[in-house]
Amino acid sequence: MKLLSASLLALIAALTIGSYKLLKPQLDVQGTSVIVVKTVDGKQGGKPYTVVVPKDLSSRQLELLNFAYDIAVKDGHKYPEYVQGIIMTESNAGRGIEWRVANASQPSNMYFGLGQIKLMTAKVVMAKFPELWRFLNTKTDQELQARLIVDDEFNIRVTSKYALMMGVNENPNFAITAYNQGPSGAQNVDPSTWDYTKKVKAQAQKLKALPPPGLKSSNSKQETTFIANNL
Repeated sequence: MKLLSASLLALIAALTIGSYKLLKPQLDVQGTSVIVVKTVDGKQGGKPYTVVVPKDLSSRQLELLNFAYDIAVKDGHKYPEYVQGIIMTESNAGRGIEWRVANASQPSNMYFGLGQIKLMTAKVVMAKFPELWRFLNTKTDQELQARLIVDDEFNIRVTSKYALMMGVNENPNFAITAYNQGPSGAQNVDPSTWDYTKKVKAQAQKLKALPPPGLKSSNSKQETTFIANNL
């Protein structure tokens, strides 16, 4: 994830806001969740995009996914489920063994924890939202990195704030793509057809129906279909 200066990020956001129109989720006759994205001229199209949410989410995964939703609501997200979709896409909400420290062979380009946050990214988020320092004992790079690795709830808080910085309330497609590619990278692709963005939004729609923490999902194979517009 690349980072730009605050002024340049604001300029990028200003140029991109209004490029897309996100419609409310619709249900087809089979009950499959469908998102249709339209451009301002009303055109729509694209191929369905489907993800399968594992049926055996652990109690801890469910707890973290519900925590992510709650934090996003408190942070003022219009679409709190997108924070769930991000951590599910980045780390399967904590499943597996490589998500704690990813890209470990390149120390200057490592990603940490549930939201796969780089240390540099976290430092920018902390500068923008200094109230997050209250969750740490010291304002050091070492503790910040350690918390991103071992403190799942803190990592989610940073993920939520970073998504806000990318403009997820104003332009979800661009912001989710920017979370993955950086703001400059998101300008070089079509956010509505970017695979990462489609996967996050498909995950988010299915995760709306999560059971409470402590209960395992009972559906065998939950599928969500996402239809993206070719802008």
